[in-house]
Amino acid sequence: EVEFEELYHQLAENITEVFFIRSLSSQHFIYISPAFEEIWGFSSQRLLDNPAMWRNVIHPEDEDRVLYPTIAMGRHQEFRIVRPDGDIRWIRERSFPVPDKKGNIYRVAGIAEDITEKKRVEIRSHLQEQLILQINENVNEGIYRSKANEGIIYANKAFARLFGYDSVDEIIHAPLEEINSLYVKEGTRSWLLDSVRKHGSISNKEILYRKKDGSSFWGLESSTMSKDKYGETYIDGTIIDITEKKESEELLRLKNEELEKINQELDRFIYSASHDLRAPLSSLLGLISLAAIEDKKQQYGHFFDLMRTSVNRMDHFIKDIVDYSKNSRLELQIEKTDVREMTNKIFSSLNFMPGAINIEPMVFIDQQTELFTDSTRLNIVLNNVIANAFKYHDLRQETPFVEVNAAVNSKEATIVIKDNGKGIDPRYIDSIFNMFFRATEESKGSGLGLYIVKEAVKKLEGEITVESQPRVGTTFTISIPNHLKAVSKEVEKV
Repeated sequence: EVEFEELYHQLAENITEVFFIRSLSSQHFIYISPAFEEIWGFSSQRLLDNPAMWRNVIHPEDEDRVLYPTIAMGRHQEFRIVRPDGDIRWIRERSFPVPDKKGNIYRVAGIAEDITEKKRVEIRSHLQEQLILQINENVNEGIYRSKANEGIIYANKAFARLFGYDSVDEIIHAPLEEINSLYVKEGTRSWLLDSVRKHGSISNKEILYRKKDGSSFWGLESSTMSKDKYGETYIDGTIIDITEKKESEELLRLKNEELEKINQELDRFIYSASHDLRAPLSSLLGLISLAAIEDKKQQYGHFFDLMRTSVNRMDHFIKDIVDYSKNSRLELQIEKTDVREMTNKIFSSLNFMPGAINIEPMVFIDQQTELFTDSTRLNIVLNNVIANAFKYHDLRQETPFVEVNAAVNSKEATIVIKDNGKGIDPRYIDSIFNMFFRATEESKGSGLGLYIVKEAVKKLEGEITVESQPRVGTTFTISIPNHLKAVSKEVEKV
């Protein structure tokens, strides 16, 4: 027993923790091990002489919750002390009752250790966790953690917002099939998982996602594979919404294509304009020269007819240029448009074309409501198509005709222009709307007409299609939106 007490004393004297014994009745310290001075910063004798100093060094914020050894029960508590030099230390105290030979509790023994460094690590770790949590919850980038066969197991608020979910819990508890469907292209999630497993990570992949409501958005995804201490594998990633960026890129691409198209058309336009404007002038100059040296006056009428043809040709070309300029430069001017009146005026203006007297014009209008569109552009479209139907008529037909059928409702107007003229060779049907395209030697126009028609219909936000068979006839179908509702809303505001 003496040897045991000696061993116990040696242990208490040499351990880095503070070992103490306190009287249960008087609360005085009976024994304090040497490590006390290293931790508390003053001698143990001072505490033996003044037990109240134990309480006096407790940090003010911890004083109310520290339990003193006044009960004969073991306990475990952590608190801070303020040393005389001002240094603050964290203490972990463990105490336990000590009974006498009769089993009565008469003392309290305990061990106190300095856990300051451990606490500092815990506090730093906690602050880091709080910082990461704050960042995760407040950034605009969607952050997630997933498991291949379980779907999303963590997501921040931004992730839920990106995909149109009301809460993070809603997306975490979504079934795996729903998570897979968040990618517009089928199999994308499997491909991403395989890529991350193979390479360890993926970076800045542009992916089209699907929101909960079925709408889509473009995102930039980066993800990496990680494992926890138990060997469990996770995919951690971020998604940034780049929809605006993609839309800007698409707009820039379309602008570049449009610019390239304009440049090409400008090149063709300059070449054709110089040719088609100079050719009639050259003819006129030649005919004038012939007329000047011709002795027979009866030839003058023939010369004048040829001159008139050249002038008309130049006039038509200039008209096409004006129509092209109007369509390219002018903004849409929405106004009430009478399709029947417009069609009848066009037919009347074509009465003096060669062979027009033999062509039967037919107009059928089913107008359920008023039509609001750009009258100038619609007139350009109808005038060009109907004029072509007259120009390329086939008088060998028993009854040559040009028929206009129009149906107008609150949403759109559909206008069908049909003739039984010469028709279009199937080889050229896909090219007739190209600038300066002439299908045959019989084409005397500038080659701008149908190109202007297509561009004008495009400006009207409509569509135009054509069906044709040689020696049977041609049918153009034009569909344009009716802006009736938009105009009505503007009137209501006024």
